[in-house]
Amino acid sequence: VSTTAVPAATAATDNWSSTAAVPAAPRAEAAAAGNWSSTTAIPAAPRATAAPPATAATGNWGSTTAAPAAATASPAASSRWQMVFTSDSDDHSNAAVTAMAYAQGLPGLPGGDGHAGWLVSASKGVLNLWETNRAASGEEMALMCMHSQAVDVAISKLVLEPSIKLCFGAALGTSNANECVSVHSLDTESLLASRYKFAPPANKAAQAPQRLMQQVESLHGMSPALKNHVIVSYGERLLLFKTKPEDVPLQERQNAQKYTRSGSVLHNPETHFVAHPGSIITAIHRSPLEGSCVMVTGAQDGRVFLWDMKTAPKTASSQMIRHTKSVTGLSLVSDDRLASSSLDGSVLLWDLRSTGSPLYKTTAPGGAAVLKIAAGPWGDVLAVSTAKGLHCLELFDFESPMTNIAAYPLQKSFTEIIFNTVTHDLYAGCANGSIQVFSRQA
Repeated sequence: VSTTAVPAATAATDNWSSTAAVPAAPRAEAAAAGNWSSTTAIPAAPRATAAPPATAATGNWGSTTAAPAAATASPAASSRWQMVFTSDSDDHSNAAVTAMAYAQGLPGLPGGDGHAGWLVSASKGVLNLWETNRAASGEEMALMCMHSQAVDVAISKLVLEPSIKLCFGAALGTSNANECVSVHSLDTESLLASRYKFAPPANKAAQAPQRLMQQVESLHGMSPALKNHVIVSYGERLLLFKTKPEDVPLQERQNAQKYTRSGSVLHNPETHFVAHPGSIITAIHRSPLEGSCVMVTGAQDGRVFLWDMKTAPKTASSQMIRHTKSVTGLSLVSDDRLASSSLDGSVLLWDLRSTGSPLYKTTAPGGAAVLKIAAGPWGDVLAVSTAKGLHCLELFDFESPMTNIAAYPLQKSFTEIIFNTVTHDLYAGCANGSIQVFSRQA
């Protein structure tokens, strides 16, 4: 497997100061043609090409050779996980929980010692804010819904940025199914209220046959140049938008051009580039480490690319080619270890210092498609949600098979999973609008 840099857009500038507009009408585009100031069009629906299958070889935690796949037998039930709480499905009007995001603290809301943080959850047309608590048994309320906000979108990915009092959601309009990134307030006086939207080019061609604007990630805090910025996927491209901070006086926000009026739809990113030539981007993940400029992306063709965002990237730093179907999850479990998952049923662990082959590969029980992954706060476990079950993978003992978190097999798969970094409880969104809370027993 090649470890050379991936061809992408050639940057007109080596920094984040480009103001090139996104091309307007989608059409086919060759990989070599894209660049930061490109005037070629964004493709409507890139055709994915399959990545080469994995080659089996011996491997372990410290190995850089390709690792063997684990057995696909159903796992034994794990006594270490217990469901301790289930929220009322009415809180989401009995509609599927489509996205969740967690923060230890939000500006102006209770926090500090003894507080377990805040959870924001989404279903079609609704955003909920939950106060989280430590729940050692089913008698305690692990989640308390404190605020519910009606919105005009259905959000599939949520990102919280408490430092600038904003929340971002990759979404579809509930009335028109238009793709956008919906921006919501985290200010206490307007919690979760819609502010404005980032959207594809206003004069783009007819509706694409599949969704292109699937992912959003905040780049705030990576570097001074990326302060108040988010990165958004659009087909094979990544679009860079600058947000408008919420912590400015209302009068100034309404009167100054540098702030965006409520309800605005912004179509023109500051810059853009082709990140995954010929394939739709399906996953974006940034390093949670303060000051780190590491970002990882995955696409429908199974490829995973590593990016250094210190300057506007011309190519990916490295590529990881092993999945044979769409990438569904990316999680940096430490500063140099990446977990990735795919619809091909595999979960791979990579060493970002040497990405030629994964450190280890395992396969979900029954070979089921992996839908979501979430790394535990200490980087010791990985929750794996599949079409059939919810499982735990021990990252310090990859030889051990996945164990069950929830009863196996599931009648319906969970729609989203995320860890509480204070309590280490796992939240799992359900198709009926409830959220189940799982606690790992000592």
